[in-house]
Amino acid sequence: MIIKLKNLYIFLLIIPILIFSLNIEVFAVDLTQPLDATVFVEQVFTMSATPLSIDFGSVDPDPDSSTETKTLFISCDTNNNNRWEMSIGLTSPLTSTIFVIPNQNFHWEGESSNGSGRWNTGTGHLDIVPQIFYSSGNNEFVTSSPVEFILRLRVDIPQSQAAGTYSTTMFVKMKDTSTSQEVITPLNVTLKVIPKFTMSASPSSLEFGQISPGQATGAKKLSISCSTNNNNPWSVSIHATSELASGVYTIPNENFYWGEIETGYGETGYGRTMTTTPYTFYRSSIDEYITSSPVGLYLSFNINIPPRQPPGKYMTTLVLTMTEDRVR
Repeated sequence: MIIKLKNLYIFLLIIPILIFSLNIEVFAVDLTQPLDATVFVEQVFTMSATPLSIDFGSVDPDPDSSTETKTLFISCDTNNNNRWEMSIGLTSPLTSTIFVIPNQNFHWEGESSNGSGRWNTGTGHLDIVPQIFYSSGNNEFVTSSPVEFILRLRVDIPQSQAAGTYSTTMFVKMKDTSTSQEVITPLNVTLKVIPKFTMSASPSSLEFGQISPGQATGAKKLSISCSTNNNNPWSVSIHATSELASGVYTIPNENFYWGEIETGYGETGYGRTMTTTPYTFYRSSIDEYITSSPVGLYLSFNINIPPRQPPGKYMTTLVLTMTEDRVR
């Protein structure tokens, strides 16, 4: 069977499509903001010294005496980019009450340094006016590491220096020669001069020899030397511990004569016969309270032998006494 389709219809569904065209613009925003970065580099201009106190100890004022040598270590650092220099000095002489040790007796010596500048390795003496001992090199205007120094210090003690504890302040100074900026380190300095109060006699014994009864011995001389730095008046006396004796026999002291030949500038006694009680024959002058050199005293002795003196070796002991009087 054949079927014929007379009409064939096709329906087309029309779907509307909307197409939009969009223009897209991208805007780049500038977010750059300047920021200040700041750092402050601190100025460095420093110095240290070790030790800060120098004690020379006790010193005997003998001829050519000096203190022991003390060592001073110094360290310097800077970033100032300027030339600088080092110096040392004293605020005052070494002083004990009214007495001073002359500044020219306070010596320093440059021993060593790791610096490249002009370094005074010689010796000098400390004074009120600072003495420059180092000027920096060009490559030390800014120090990559501290510049270090070693100094040696000593004090010569005059023979006539008064006893006492002496002190002063020593200072070490670092100075920027362009800006005059300074760093000063004070150091306490002390020493003690030992009191001296001495006497000696020569010879240590008097030998009058062999003498016949009724005769006089020849004169024997005695030299006495006195020294002191105590700044006080003093005196010297003499006495015998007993009469000249040999066993049970004695020669009376009124037969034992002594007298002064020469003395210092003080007050002298008079020659007389020996006694067993001390007799002061010399009192110091004010100029001898401190002796710049020993005061020399010279005595002479002789003995009159009684006519009927028994034979024998007669002996006694003479005593010389130097006494200080602290009340002036």
